[in-house]
Amino acid sequence: MAAGIFFLFILLLIIAAWTDLKEGYIPDSVSILIFLLSFCSLFIRSGPGLLLRIEGAVLCGGLLEGIRLISRGGIGMGDVKLMTACGFFLGITTGAVSLVFAYILAGMFCLPLLIFKKASLKTRLPMAPFFTVSILIFLFFEEKIFTWYLGLWGIL
Repeated sequence: MAAGIFFLFILLLIIAAWTDLKEGYIPDSVSILIFLLSFCSLFIRSGPGLLLRIEGAVLCGGLLEGIRLISRGGIGMGDVKLMTACGFFLGITTGAVSLVFAYILAGMFCLPLLIFKKASLKTRLPMAPFFTVSILIFLFFEEKIFTWYLGLWGIL
């Protein structure tokens, strides 16, 4: 059952990324289905506990909503809903790290475009593909990445 929920979560992320890339929006149904999967996984005791999930949703969604309000729409509401749902699925640690890493990936993608004047700071950038790649990386390699990173600092 847990493997099925995990597979559906990945499939929904891919749908969100594809739709955002092609159509420029993220369907609300994707975020709703991710929330439903999260609730299902709670009942089979798969993934983080309820409190960690709530913290993940509040942090990921709240941070993006705050930036969206401050930037007056610089972040789409679909991104806010998607990452709120993903934060609830992933919990605070994986959710927060995935969110930060998604923006690092987006920056690495945009920097050459800005340098060579193929884009400007006003160019619309679909973020769901970056969220998806980042979440997938941390879903599969989180422990190895943290072990490597903490090893750099001599903590492990």
